[in-house]
Amino acid sequence: MSSEPNPVHLPKTKRSVRGKLVGVVLVTLTLVAASTLGLISWLQVRSTDEVLADTEHQIRASLEAKGRILASNHALALRNSVLDNAFSDVDSLVRGAVKDDSDVVYGLFLGSDNSPWSYVSPSQSEEANPDKPQDKGAWKELQLGDEPKPPTALETREVSLFGDQIQEFSMPVVDDGETLGTIYYGISTSRMRKTLETARAASRAELRDTLKKLAGLVLLNSLLGLLLAFRAARRITYPLANLTSAAARISSGEKDVRADVKSGDEIEMLATAFNKMVTELAESYKELEILNSSLEDKVKARTTELASRNKDMRLVLDNAQQGFITVYANGTMATERSAIVDRMLGTPEEGESLASFAGRSDANFGAMFELSFEMIAEDFLPRELCIAQLPKRATSGARSLAFHYVDLSQTEAFEGLLVVVEDITDRLERERQEKQQAEIMAIFRRIMQDRSGFESFYRETSRHVDAVLDGSLDADEAVFKRIVHTIKGNCGVMGLHVVAEICHEIENKMAETHALPSSSERQTLLDRWNIVRSNARALLGDQSRLEIERSEYLRLVGDLKRTGNTRLVKRLESWALEPVSRHFARIEDQAVQLAERLGRGPIKVVKVEDDVRLDENLWGPLWADLVHVVRNCIDHGLYPEGEVPAGQVQELGLRSAIEGGRLVIEVSDNGRGIQWDKVREKAISKGLPAHTRQDLVEALFADGLSTRDEVTATSGRGVGMSALRSTVLALGGTIAVVSEPGKGSRFILSLPPEGVYSEPRAAA
Repeated sequence: MSSEPNPVHLPKTKRSVRGKLVGVVLVTLTLVAASTLGLISWLQVRSTDEVLADTEHQIRASLEAKGRILASNHALALRNSVLDNAFSDVDSLVRGAVKDDSDVVYGLFLGSDNSPWSYVSPSQSEEANPDKPQDKGAWKELQLGDEPKPPTALETREVSLFGDQIQEFSMPVVDDGETLGTIYYGISTSRMRKTLETARAASRAELRDTLKKLAGLVLLNSLLGLLLAFRAARRITYPLANLTSAAARISSGEKDVRADVKSGDEIEMLATAFNKMVTELAESYKELEILNSSLEDKVKARTTELASRNKDMRLVLDNAQQGFITVYANGTMATERSAIVDRMLGTPEEGESLASFAGRSDANFGAMFELSFEMIAEDFLPRELCIAQLPKRATSGARSLAFHYVDLSQTEAFEGLLVVVEDITDRLERERQEKQQAEIMAIFRRIMQDRSGFESFYRETSRHVDAVLDGSLDADEAVFKRIVHTIKGNCGVMGLHVVAEICHEIENKMAETHALPSSSERQTLLDRWNIVRSNARALLGDQSRLEIERSEYLRLVGDLKRTGNTRLVKRLESWALEPVSRHFARIEDQAVQLAERLGRGPIKVVKVEDDVRLDENLWGPLWADLVHVVRNCIDHGLYPEGEVPAGQVQELGLRSAIEGGRLVIEVSDNGRGIQWDKVREKAISKGLPAHTRQDLVEALFADGLSTRDEVTATSGRGVGMSALRSTVLALGGTIAVVSEPGKGSRFILSLPPEGVYSEPRAAA
């Protein structure tokens, strides 16, 4: 292998270093010269303007002083003449002032009645002649107006008259506070302007002379600077040319070239480094020739080592419990992958996309992956967000697979993904079994704590599940939603979370598709509930007995009826009824747990039961739906922790009583009250009446209306309150709502007395 370097052709220079240095110096000198001349010109003009302004100020001050003195003195001198009506003396004084001073253009004296006693101007300069009186109105050419008002003191004004700029001075002639007349003198400013113009012309001539001298001096300095620049450039460019020539010879293939530079500056240091580099390059060429002779053997050894490492890596990948797939930016899969991937999903075709490959086993996964991957490739949304939206679960036969994704991009452009596939079938089965065990424990705990309460829940929920399955509710979608919502709520309270999750999924599917669930979805609910039924029956055992044999109990009731003791018979019959206190205790336990889960903090439950008992067969549906009111009071009414008013204890009230021959059940809270404005807004959006408070109460119980903006596991569907009202109306009852902002809410249920027993109160 040859180690000879290829010749390098150096580019031709468009402009030499010397030319660049001289050009920079020339531009610099030109800028300095222009700046100097401009600055001196500006300073000279500024100084001249200041001198002329000062001269003008002094001349104008002199003219003003002259005018003030003339007007003031003559105003004093004319006082006696005016008092004596000496017209000729007044005229002589005015004419003399105009005649004796060439700067005085005109003079005028007006009497107190604005009659001109004397007026001298370039148009009225003749001597007074009794036989030929002057024009008495000629003075009006001074633009004083027809009836000029006498000044109260010395006044001045500037006016253009007789082809000249005039400074006029006027002064009243006063005697003992009485104005006898006014003396006016106009003084020309032409002499001042001529003086200023002469000074300005002299200044300009001086400036031109100064600039000529400066320009000559600048030109001389520029020529001298260029000469020095040429000499300095030659001292710099000569060694550079030597160094450039040596580099060109090396590029042509010569190896023993050295640059001979003795400039004593940085260029000599550069040449020394250049010579050292050339020496080291020559040595490197020799070493390279030696290395090239053994390069082929090293490549073979390195290839063998890499093959061994790849074999080890393949061994690790093929025995890992997770599958690894590399997906390129175009969606296709790399050829290299874990062996377990083929066992999970089969063998892909060469160049096949992951969406197509996984879609064979799970079409829904394939479609979702393809759509989300296209969003990543289009780079329309943030990549992290798009990767997070890729599907995480898929099925392959009886297997359940979990997918995880790692971005392989090293730059801003998308380069591909590492897909990690894991078989989670066994894990999901273990979780399912753990949930089933947890439900069995929840059933056992509820039976131990409140057997009759669980029995009531079990009967009502079994009836609801059967109704969902047999299609008897399909005619009314709103009723169907209420029943599913009730099953979910009560199962959640009882700890049967698997059933509650199935109901929640059914609700979500109905909200998305606006259709009733399919038969397979209903069967899923029934299968799960049948497991609960099996566990419940095993734990409940025989439910036909109370504390005594029922036949004995009925025989005793019959015997008492024959005695005629009606009060005692009713009391004995009430033993077969369910005490309201037991239901309230159950609701209290549920409410405390729910408040803690929703972050409403510790709450106090205030119960007033009034020893009321109910026939469970008749009133069972009411207790199943009353939980919706309790949930609303806690979730919507009570304050979240951190917002409770200072000193207030959050309370939930439960009351039962017989009032006016009817059963009254009341649920209340001392929270923030119903947001009626929000109810009105939601009612209007659904086309419901919302004019009166009663309209809003009706809307509160309407199907699908909720003041929550998003659905949670607790509320947001708008079917719970509707389910309660439907049950109350079916029992022949009514619901009243009392709520004000900041004062809590009260839900009052008034129901007929059938199947109700209340112990008579003792007389006070």
